[in-house]
Parts: sequence; structure tokens; C-alpha cells
Amino acid sequence: MPDETARVEVEKYLDPKANTWPKVDFIVGNPPFLGGKGIREAMGEGYQAALWAAYREKDVPHSADFVMYW
Repeated sequence: MPDETARVEVEKYLDPKANTWPKVDFIVGNPPFLGGKGIREAMGEGYQAALWAAYREKDVPHSADFVMYW
């Protein structure tokens, strides 16, 4: 019998789209290293699904680090 208290809420993002970034010479920052597997754990399954839906795998492979989506 399933454990009713073990349920995890999954967020669903409607119609995710890739962001349009302004043209810049460089970006200053230290983004987190999450890797393809770490995105789901850190951001949640719904966010990962929306991210992958917004970016085609041929443009950004699903195994890419989170920073590659910036």
C-alpha cells in the first residue's frame, strides 16, 4: 500500500520558452554547478521538465550543466 505521507508536490510550468538574453561582451558571476542530473534534485522535477521543453536537446544537451541555459 502506498504511503500517503510520502507524496511530493510537482510543479507544472505552462508553455515554457527560452529566454531572450541581451547582447553582452561578458557575464560576471559564479553560477552553481548542477550538471544534468543535479538540476532535478536542486530545482525540482517540474522546473527541469520546463527547462528541457524550452530548449531543444540539439541546442543544449540534457546532460549540460545548468549554466549552459543562461
